[in-house]
Amino acid sequence: TDASLLGRFEHYEFAIDKIFTLQGFTVGYGLGGFERLFYQETGLTVAHPHNVFLEVWFELGLLGMILFMCFKVTPLFLKRDTYLKTLAFYCFLSALKSSSFTNDRPLYAIFAILIFMIHYERKTV
Repeated sequence: TDASLLGRFEHYEFAIDKIFTLQGFTVGYGLGGFERLFYQETGLTVAHPHNVFLEVWFELGLLGMILFMCFKVTPLFLKRDTYLKTLAFYCFLSALKSSSFTNDRPLYAIFAILIFMIHYERKTV
């Protein structure tokens, strides 16, 4: 809906404004910082800005964003099984930060694929 879209733009604007401060740009506001600061300034509870890149930079600063981008790009140069393990690890970390284990279907799908691959590799060896 339009209200949902406009709300997201408000979240984006809030995150970008805070990122381009000295603290936001360098070290960030810490894990959970978006929800805390957004509530302090607006009185509304929003867990994250609905954009993982803004969320990482907002909460972890420039260094966190660089590490996050390395983590996103590096798997593209790995072998298939290492790629899936890296992707599973990323989903696990993401669930710890921005989601919950009960609602994180991609995490379970990747774990199921990994279990299948391990089982399949054992049968073919």
